[in-house]
Amino acid sequence: MVEKNKRMTGLVIGLGVAIVLAVIFWMNNNEPENSRHSGNARRGAVHQAAPIVLPRPDLGELPTSLPFIGPESVDKYGYPLRQPDAAALGALFHAKRFAQLTEYLESYQAEFDEDFHKEYWPRHAYHVFAQPDPSHKELFAEWIGASPDSYAPYLARGSYLVALARQARGSALAKNTSDKQFANSRALQRQAAVDIDSALAIRPGLPLAYAMQIRFRLGDVQAQDSVLSAALQHCPKCALTRYDYMAGLDPRWGGPRGADEKYSKEASALTSLNPRLKLLAAYPLQQKCRAFQRAKKWGKARQMCDAALELDPDYWSTRSARIMVDVYEGKTSPETLLPKIEEALEGNPYNLPLLEAKLNQLHRAKDWLGGVTAAIELRRISWVSSHRAIERFLDAASYYVVITFGQHPEVSSTELNTLVRALLDIMPDHASTVCMNMALEEFPDVQEPNHRGAIAVSCADVHSIGSLLSTDRILSERKDFVSVEKHWTRFIANNPRSGKAYLYRSQVRSKLGRTEDALLDANQSCTLKEKNACELATSLKN
Repeated sequence: MVEKNKRMTGLVIGLGVAIVLAVIFWMNNNEPENSRHSGNARRGAVHQAAPIVLPRPDLGELPTSLPFIGPESVDKYGYPLRQPDAAALGALFHAKRFAQLTEYLESYQAEFDEDFHKEYWPRHAYHVFAQPDPSHKELFAEWIGASPDSYAPYLARGSYLVALARQARGSALAKNTSDKQFANSRALQRQAAVDIDSALAIRPGLPLAYAMQIRFRLGDVQAQDSVLSAALQHCPKCALTRYDYMAGLDPRWGGPRGADEKYSKEASALTSLNPRLKLLAAYPLQQKCRAFQRAKKWGKARQMCDAALELDPDYWSTRSARIMVDVYEGKTSPETLLPKIEEALEGNPYNLPLLEAKLNQLHRAKDWLGGVTAAIELRRISWVSSHRAIERFLDAASYYVVITFGQHPEVSSTELNTLVRALLDIMPDHASTVCMNMALEEFPDVQEPNHRGAIAVSCADVHSIGSLLSTDRILSERKDFVSVEKHWTRFIANNPRSGKAYLYRSQVRSKLGRTEDALLDANQSCTLKEKNACELATSLKN
């Protein structure tokens, strides 16, 4: 009998490892292009984990003074590298500290009014509000009610509605986008335009407001010219306003062919106003770089980006575009890319593609603890937009824990538990991580590798009956039927049409002496036409 149990346990482990490896193979071959890798970082044997020490971050900390991130220095053009901490502003928003939030946002604008070199400050300050999260709608209404005479909540809600409009339209080509999607997007843009106009009526000279007005007028060069003229009256030296205008001239958005290149040459010659304006000449080259990148013509993409970098090798926008070519191609090592990504982020700490690329490269390098920190950083800045990238990382990190838990008993459950808890801080309801955490809590004293492997397999797929049965078996051997019931209850929550799950929970509840609950489960299983369920219901009635 003992030998039979050992053979069965070995079979469970073998099946479990196969399930995990199959899932990882599927993940490797079904990721989007920007996260698929060709190196060996995610293949081969799992290395022994080093001891893990990671403090749990407090994401709810509120600022007590005007919040900034980045070094207190300036670039060669006099532009500060220090930028507003949008994540801290988001914390105030969710805490409903509207008076303090309004004060800080108006302070960034006042700083820009005194020094045009701080033109990026208002843009970065409002970044956190441009998240298509439906739950924000009521918060904006409360904020406007609390600060009706300030432009700040109107500008913030306008940013939010523009993000919703972008989400409603989708990212597909126009020919693959439905009329309904376009209609919904235009309706949200009209709502955003009302808020933007309200903000400008209260406070003219808001660079972000003018940028969005240009976006609302894509394809109408005359209207865009009018917006540019109004914006330059308030800041004739600004580079960002001209950059927004030039982006609006892109032929992809309805601009006349060659208009963006023509304007870039004119604007980049105005260096007597602002030396940084010379960098506008790089914009058409950047756009060609990105176009070749989308076409996977890596050599030509690098050629265009390198030509743009010749204008200024330190310009963060061009450096970001060049880095993303290597990221998408997937041939450059994480060790080479990560320092370049960090340097580029100094110029624009809210560059989402770069932040996601950073998480992606840490994923490739199997630097799970570094990835946790990067995911927290990404989550603070842009939770909704970056949700998919973070979830992909969590999947990989939790499967690493699963395999290590099953194959490397020398790695203590305490070490793995620390990593699992850190992952739960990022996404508390992530299914695989929640399951792994439950296993670590419920089996702290289990040392046998075969049992550990079986427990790990139960977490590899929370939708798999076969996987959960291995945990059921181990718990039942220990007479821990309360935990068995908890596992099946969790499974039923995810799979309410599973007749087998109701049948197994009925059996467990019967062992716990909860006959009425067991009968309800048996009847539900019978209704779902599960074999033997009706007979069990009949026996429970008697």
